[in-house]
Amino acid sequence: MSPQCGTRRLRPRPARRHRETLITEFARYLGIPVTTRMTQTQITDAVCHTYTAAGVQLVLIDEIHRLNPRTTTGAQTADLLKDLTERLPATFVYAGINVTDTPLFTGTRGAQLASRATLVDCGPLPARHGTREPFREVITDIENALDLHQHKP
Repeated sequence: MSPQCGTRRLRPRPARRHRETLITEFARYLGIPVTTRMTQTQITDAVCHTYTAAGVQLVLIDEIHRLNPRTTTGAQTADLLKDLTERLPATFVYAGINVTDTPLFTGTRGAQLASRATLVDCGPLPARHGTREPFREVITDIENALDLHQHKP
């Protein structure tokens, strides 16, 4: 599926992911070929070039509360996200549980991420509430508000 045809979601497993595999997931999302001989800088450059060329304007990252910048892999991932926010002309939306209670936006790295973000406390958003599906409704509202070329819900 090309980026103009839908809203596929990256599904990295944040607890096990770090900078290397996360940038590879970003590459895989747009079909950027990645070889074992490529450096992380080469992959990051390819991702930034392709995302910019494709006109990606919104990057949603869920379960951001699992990112702990006080660990080595968490710090590397936080650095990658900071780099991507500086290099991509896109809005980054981080979603998570009790984000203000995690080390994500504290300390040196956390302060750098926090300076690039605005916290919007929206409370819990259940997948289902009776017969309604609030999470699906939010995604539908976002899709309707964006200019998604050739989008098929």
